[in-house]
Amino acid sequence: MRVLIVEDDPAIARLLARCFRMWGWEADASGSLAQARDLFGRRRYDLALCDADLPDGDGVSFSQELQETDDLLDIIIVSGDPENIERARRAGFYRCLSKPFNLDALRVLADGAASERIL
Repeated sequence: MRVLIVEDDPAIARLLARCFRMWGWEADASGSLAQARDLFGRRRYDLALCDADLPDGDGVSFSQELQETDDLLDIIIVSGDPENIERARRAGFYRCLSKPFNLDALRVLADGAASERIL
């Protein structure tokens, strides 16, 4: 299983990538939408973890783009702004986490995505 992490805070991105690797995933981290698009174009992902607020664009819109390209891709949206979480849910993304979030909660969502992918 491979995850694409789109998070503009480098320390958080590194932490998330490290956690996913400890959980048995392959993980690529991107600090921008431009870099994430490049990675997504070169690799296949099972899961994308995308911050809603990014310096070069909107993570929810980007997540919609990703789903149009790969409708099997599972996506988790994260944000420190409750309005972004609500906007993501209205856009059809039900796997959302409010920052700061518990890593155990993230693992539950990731494991659920992995289980669905295997089935």
